Amino acid sequence: MQRDIETIEESYAVVVIGGGLAGICAAIAAARQGQSTVLVQNRPVLGGNSSAEIGVPPHGADQAGSYRHVRETGIIDEIATANACFPNYLDSPSIWSLVLWNFCREEPNLTVHLNTHAGEVEMEENRIVAVSAEQLTTEKRFRFSGRIFIDCSGDGVLGYRAGADYMTGREGRDVYNEPMGQEKTDDYRMGNTVYMRARDVGSSVPFETPDWAHIIPDDKALPDEGHTCPHPVEHLTKPRGGWWWLETGGRFDTIKDAEKIRDELYRYAMGVWDHLKNRGEHGAENYVLESITTMPGKRDSRRFYGDYVMVQQDVESGRIFEDAVAYGGWHIDVHQPDGIAGDVYWKGRLLNGIYTIPYRSLYSRNIDNLLFAGRNISASHVAFASARVMLTCAVIGQAVGNAAALCLENACTPREVSQQHIKTLQQRLVEQDCYLPGVSDEYGENIAPQAKITASSDRVLTAPAIETYRSLEVDRGQMFICSEKLLKSVHLDMENTTDENISVRAVLHTAKRLDDFTTGKELAEATGIIPPGKHKVEFLFECELPEGNRPYWIQLPVTQGLLWGYSRQEEPATQAASRKNQYFTEPGTETLMHRERGTNAFHLMPASRCYSAEQVVSGITRPEAASNEWISEEGLPQWIQLSWPNPVKLEAVHLTFDNWLDRTLAQWSKQGQSPSLVRDYTITCLNGSEVLERIEASDNRSRKVIHAVPQKAITDVRVEITATWGKAAAHLFEIRAIGSEITT
Repeated sequence: MQRDIETIEESYAVVVIGGGLAGICAAIAAARQGQSTVLVQNRPVLGGNSSAEIGVPPHGADQAGSYRHVRETGIIDEIATANACFPNYLDSPSIWSLVLWNFCREEPNLTVHLNTHAGEVEMEENRIVAVSAEQLTTEKRFRFSGRIFIDCSGDGVLGYRAGADYMTGREGRDVYNEPMGQEKTDDYRMGNTVYMRARDVGSSVPFETPDWAHIIPDDKALPDEGHTCPHPVEHLTKPRGGWWWLETGGRFDTIKDAEKIRDELYRYAMGVWDHLKNRGEHGAENYVLESITTMPGKRDSRRFYGDYVMVQQDVESGRIFEDAVAYGGWHIDVHQPDGIAGDVYWKGRLLNGIYTIPYRSLYSRNIDNLLFAGRNISASHVAFASARVMLTCAVIGQAVGNAAALCLENACTPREVSQQHIKTLQQRLVEQDCYLPGVSDEYGENIAPQAKITASSDRVLTAPAIETYRSLEVDRGQMFICSEKLLKSVHLDMENTTDENISVRAVLHTAKRLDDFTTGKELAEATGIIPPGKHKVEFLFECELPEGNRPYWIQLPVTQGLLWGYSRQEEPATQAASRKNQYFTEPGTETLMHRERGTNAFHLMPASRCYSAEQVVSGITRPEAASNEWISEEGLPQWIQLSWPNPVKLEAVHLTFDNWLDRTLAQWSKQGQSPSLVRDYTITCLNGSEVLERIEASDNRSRKVIHAVPQKAITDVRVEITATWGKAAAHLFEIRAIGSEITT
């Protein structure tokens, strides 16, 4: 007798399909806006490519820690804090998945269904009404009805079933006029990757190669003859070890041929292990293969058409869209279809800085209640090659989760949010500590900018001590913030390794922001004479600057025999650069001045007080076109105070601290906490000399905190910082005072 399985009906305001970082952030964002939300994930763990099943480290705009001040904040930063506090010191993918599961579990308006595969879609004209799903572990069937649907499944299973317009493959140059486009449009894609992990057991262990493995006889049989595919076996011992270049499948359909691709990847994985153990000296004699991921990491499948398709020119120019709701900064990273089986592995192009992602690329152009987040957004193959990385997908997820809530609040479609409510969406994201380049807090009920701001102290910009000297074999540069509208001179620490004086011309440039060395203009030049040996050399500019509290940079040209003092340490709101080939894998003369880590030693006259107390009301909570950060002199406690000329009525005080935006999630996990993060502090609300409220906080681990305050007549708010997690000075990005003036 045939037995039917009962279908369980569940109704939500927002239905999110896909439990990677994009889906998690989308679901949490919608739930926090008071919308009943369900997150449907067809795997046993959360995290997508970063999960325990695959284990790829999440990366984003900071290029795996290569770039300063651009790590993603908002919900993904909260998750990173939870991961560090768990603690996940080893950056274990398994613990990471557990942290993600617990983070979602604790969200009141969010229901999570794991092992639940979305299938059939019910439609009414151009709207999704419900999606059916089956939970493989329980033999349960579900029907999830909703008003707004978000497809974060990577492959776009919901959008595809609903009939949303989509694209696959690689566009020809004639489609979007992209320099990195193909000669002709094709259906090839980036491949999938499996990760291996190994262990040193202390004695020699043989490896008998399966007869089905793909044999790799020597390094020259690897793509680019092994030059872009290094294989130090020690890398495989890390929790997130493995090699991204163990990739194939781009000439297949990465969805319909997924099983075939996985099998091919296992064949190549065993061939790589055989290569390490049996074919050449790779230091792998004592290593055994410990694990291989059960599921390949996928880069490329379907992308859906929105009202706008992002293209290479948007990414490369650092375009700031009027409807920007997220940002990216990973290089253009186009993997070639053959992967490990091919000659050329990938094509990459450096970016001048970060770029924004328009909201119009995040909803379907033909399905009225469907949003997208993740690698399935509306972008060309070249633009998607940058925007597809997981932390970029996470901030896109938070944007569309908030957009879904706005749809429900205003009884409108995602497209109508674009037309009528985009400013509201942007301000909501900024309030949630999401960074939107070019968008500042427009204050609204924030009356902090109306206050007089004083502090116990503020520090002067001082370059760190020199660790070494680097040759001027390429052009080098150093950016800094000048607090005043005058730059008299810059002293640079130089070493002349020749026996004769060297003359060098330094050029002073303007800059729009700290990561951009390409769009400014020359302001002035000065010549320095460097005798043999090490000297602090004055470059006398006597230059009146267009603006104070803005970034400027010094450039030195290629000069034989001359070295510039350098330190791996960095001060906030500074940025080093050198001239580099813009294409990673193709030789040529197309170069640019490009940001890099560390500091080329400099000393400004007059000194720059770019960390003054007024920075906390700039409306931007990270270094950008100013430091946007108050930093005190060393020695705690330190205080900062907001004073209004007339009493005000406050509801809440928001504080945004410095939690090491210069470090990756993995680095932060190992550190435990940012040394500059404020640990203990006190907020005192006063009316004149009368203390109305004192809030004491200790053991803080969050970047952004919100404290309710008594709604009384308040004239002053003082924040006293008594301890950090390591630094001897107070660091604070923002104070927002939510309230209003008292009218009589």
